[in-house]
Amino acid sequence: MIVLNVCQDYAVLTVIYIIKLVISILSFVVPVILIVIIMIDLVKSLANLKEESLDFHKITIRVIAAIAVFLIPTFVNGAITLVGGINLINSDCWTNANATMINTLRTNYEEIKAEKETLNSSWNEYMQNVSQNDSNSSYNPGNNTESGSTASKTYYDESSNTFVIPNTRAKSDSEIPRYTQNNLGVHPVFYERLMSLINDAKAEGYNIIVTTGYRSYSSQLSLWNGSSRPCDERSKWVSCPGGSRHGFGIAADLRFDGEKCSEAEYDCNDAAEWVHNNASKYDLKFRLSNEPWHIEPKNVEGGNFGACDKSC
Repeated sequence: MIVLNVCQDYAVLTVIYIIKLVISILSFVVPVILIVIIMIDLVKSLANLKEESLDFHKITIRVIAAIAVFLIPTFVNGAITLVGGINLINSDCWTNANATMINTLRTNYEEIKAEKETLNSSWNEYMQNVSQNDSNSSYNPGNNTESGSTASKTYYDESSNTFVIPNTRAKSDSEIPRYTQNNLGVHPVFYERLMSLINDAKAEGYNIIVTTGYRSYSSQLSLWNGSSRPCDERSKWVSCPGGSRHGFGIAADLRFDGEKCSEAEYDCNDAAEWVHNNASKYDLKFRLSNEPWHIEPKNVEGGNFGACDKSC
């Protein structure tokens, strides 16, 4: 596993790629130089044909050397493939060391780095508000006002069991402040449902943790600006700042027995499958088909923001 990870490290592959380029360049330049030397020797020998004979032995050695150097990349590739085939070494590093693979891994690394920075920011916000959990633990599930702010941007209609968010994007952190009734910073009703789901999953033997609850406008903006995806793909993976449901306190990101899962493996383990299958019983749902970790309330109205107003 360690070898495999090394062979998927774009920095390691870049070094190997440079080595391959150097070998390829030398395998071309050195034979050319030898051929030029051979031609010079031939010209000199022909010019002094009467005084000395051609040194065919020296010319033959240089021709063989030129051919051997020219074939070095072929010999190296063949040798690495051979020993890799019989499991003496892992040949993935040599095979993966190409421009396409390096660019792909570099892009993935930058995206992971940006996500990590955003998660760290969210975690810091979370830790700053943990101490408030006990003092604000009692709440009215229908309460739609923020502690310390004028009014929440999210309204919960108890009669229809629906969360309502505006159709205009927030422009600052102050427009969508975190809820202080719980340590996730999310709407109390959503929090209550989410905790019920997590506790029942625990009773079934599954460990579900929340990695992100509320996310501020500034954190979402950093995540947006940190993405290297082109504009036509970015909004699929990163909500446009001011419109993320994390900011409105009605979204959370989960880990299932320590795993995040992926679009390709939506139910990556038993814990994920259980949560996905049972979320609707708690009036929750996984709205995004490409993000199996992202959970929201079942009924949400509003949020018709139109095209993103942020540049890529």
